[in-house]
Amino acid sequence: MNIHQPIIVIIILAAISLSSCKNKPTVEIASNKDFIQFTQQQFTNTNMQIGSPEIRTIEQTIKTNGHIKTSPEGSSQISVPVPGIVRYLNFAEGEYIQKGATLFTLSGREIINIQNQYVKTCAQYDFAQQEYERISKLATEQITAQKELVSAESTYKIAKAEKNSLTAILRIMNLNPEMVEAGNISANYPIVSPIGGHIASIDVENGQYLETESEAARIIDNSKLHLVLHVFEKDIKYLKSGQLVNFYDPDRKSIHQQATLTSVGRSINQQTKTIPCIAEIENVENNIFINGMYAECEVVVNSDTVNALPQNSIIRENNKEYVLVKTNENDENIFFAKTEVETGISSSDFIEIKTEGLQNVLVKGTYYYQSQE
Repeated sequence: MNIHQPIIVIIILAAISLSSCKNKPTVEIASNKDFIQFTQQQFTNTNMQIGSPEIRTIEQTIKTNGHIKTSPEGSSQISVPVPGIVRYLNFAEGEYIQKGATLFTLSGREIINIQNQYVKTCAQYDFAQQEYERISKLATEQITAQKELVSAESTYKIAKAEKNSLTAILRIMNLNPEMVEAGNISANYPIVSPIGGHIASIDVENGQYLETESEAARIIDNSKLHLVLHVFEKDIKYLKSGQLVNFYDPDRKSIHQQATLTSVGRSINQQTKTIPCIAEIENVENNIFINGMYAECEVVVNSDTVNALPQNSIIRENNKEYVLVKTNENDENIFFAKTEVETGISSSDFIEIKTEGLQNVLVKGTYYYQSQE
């Protein structure tokens, strides 16, 4: 039997073990498990850092999601008051239209008939008014019967209501009632935009016949967009008007926008099990927002200036929180004591430290200790 073979195997295994130790930093923990030591080489190679609590403004936030939506005054659905055939379509979907600009015109027999009816009604109204005034005067002089006065008054009121009704329809059609009464009958009437904005949808084309209940187009004013947050019931008690909301498009996380919470909902959406809340977007005119765009949001519910350490410096064990405090060092090793601390409010990056007098805390590198646990 060759006695040198086992010795060679042991040497090879030892070499492999030493090689692996060089590639991964290790932590030597004292027997009482409260004192930890790193070698100077480990400390340098892993970019560990020592620091002390520093003054930080910590914001407590509630994370939720939401979407961009136009406010009621920033959206308009366009339909037609009188049916007709689409003529002269002037704009396409996505284009901007000024308030009062003509989107398209409508023509047809119904349009002419309404104007003819208005002219006849005006004549009937004038006659009924004159007849009522004449009979009223006779009734005052007791020359005519009261029954004739009542009949004349009734005819006058009916004619007046009919004229007012048709006048309102003509104004909705953007036609001048005085011009129509004078005999200027138009073969078409314009459909104008009630607001300025971009055309979100347009569902008509030249030559198409439109009924009165048909939606012809929808206009969105992007300067009237706001943020709708979907907040879970457990978080709603922390929200109030005036709180800051940070939000961003998940595809552009580096670009944060801000809004101010203006309305906290009082009804739960049964489909999403969330409560809708409204926030007004800051500088909405100077940003590119799209109606319906999804957003991830953080509502700042509390903000305070405190002594704080990075979240990564905290060690959490058995419902307690610790930090590593440097106690000593020599040419080969740096020694730390695991010290319990009292914490307070926190953000994603920093946490409040209520324990006083802390210095020489390992603020970067506790991961290497925790990975050995």
